[in-house]
Amino acid sequence: MAHTIMAILSVGTLIVLAIGFFISLRFKLNLETHGVLAAETRKMRDANRLVPEHITPENKAIVEMLAGMKYEYLWGNNNIGYLNRHKQAPVNESAFVPLHTPDSEKR
Repeated sequence: MAHTIMAILSVGTLIVLAIGFFISLRFKLNLETHGVLAAETRKMRDANRLVPEHITPENKAIVEMLAGMKYEYLWGNNNIGYLNRHKQAPVNESAFVPLHTPDSEKR
C-alpha cells in the first residue's frame, strides 16, 4: 500500500512537472521581450500617459502581444482594474489582440 501511494505521488508529480514544462514553451516572455516591455512601461510611467510618438512599430507589436491588448488601450485607457472599474468600455471591439496569430510565429 505504501509503495502504491509513493508511486502515485512520484509519477503524478513528474506528470504535472512535464505538463508545466510544455505549457511554458508557449510563453512569449523572454529576456528580450521583457526588456522591451519594461522600457515601454518606464516611458509611460515617466510621462504618466501613453507615448506613441516614442515607440517603434516592432516594440509596439511586442507590447501588444504580451499585454493582449492594442497599445492605445493600455495605461488606464480601458475599463480593466480597480481605478477604472466604472469607466466605459471601449466601443472598438478590435481593442483586444488575439494571443495567437500567424504573425506571432515569426517573432
